[in-house]
Amino acid sequence: MNAWLSLTKKELRLGFTAFLVPIIAFVVVAAIATFFGYRAGYTWEVLAVVSVGATGAQIAYLTYYLLWSLQSERKKLHLWLHNPLPAYALLLAKIVAGLISMAVTTIFTLSVFFTAANLSEDFSNGIPWSVIYDNAWIIGLHFFVFALDLAIWFMFYWMIYLIFTRYIAPFLSSVLIIIVAIVTSSLYGWFTESWLYQKLTMWGEINVSEFIKFPQFKADIGPEGGEFTSEMSNMSAYVGEYVFGIAIALILFSIAAWMLDRKVEV
Repeated sequence: MNAWLSLTKKELRLGFTAFLVPIIAFVVVAAIATFFGYRAGYTWEVLAVVSVGATGAQIAYLTYYLLWSLQSERKKLHLWLHNPLPAYALLLAKIVAGLISMAVTTIFTLSVFFTAANLSEDFSNGIPWSVIYDNAWIIGLHFFVFALDLAIWFMFYWMIYLIFTRYIAPFLSSVLIIIVAIVTSSLYGWFTESWLYQKLTMWGEINVSEFIKFPQFKADIGPEGGEFTSEMSNMSAYVGEYVFGIAIALILFSIAAWMLDRKVEV
């Protein structure tokens, strides 16, 4: 355990540049956007919108971080693979380091958003803050889980790419892995529409409204001032979908670790 923690700390140090690049890019873009927003009289509104966009982009942060990290390791692959820890521990250390960096970056962009939104009276009044605060935990959880799922798929394809590069040129390997990714993604998408997928996942129905508080929309319509009310409360999710998604992620991670141990190792 101590060896793995030391490796994770090392990954955080090695990934510091990958951590800084999005932060610096966000600060630069936000500064430019805020400058033009200030000239138009919408300083805080523009900064809030940029912050929302930057926060949404964090969904791909872990994949970006792993791309940076794994590409760096590829230049000295033999040294990385001579670590006595098993392949799954090597990959897990990178994932944990990426998640920590992602969390810090997300907190930073969200802090800028909340600051800018509260400094803009008009912007702040139009945001259902109570709904955001009530649902923050479940939205954040799904946000990070989806980011992790994307990253594991990427890691799986990256290991296949490394195997390809042992036999063919890097450019052809890149083209081939893109084709493999498109074909497998299409097949997986087709499978999620099949009756078998429905049988495997459509169990354990959850009433989403019990966990998420949806905003109610009201408006006066018609010449006599009739009222229109909309409430989103009939959404459902299934435990089976979560179990299936976790199982797929674990299988892909295990295959990636196996390929790193058995097929990529030099």
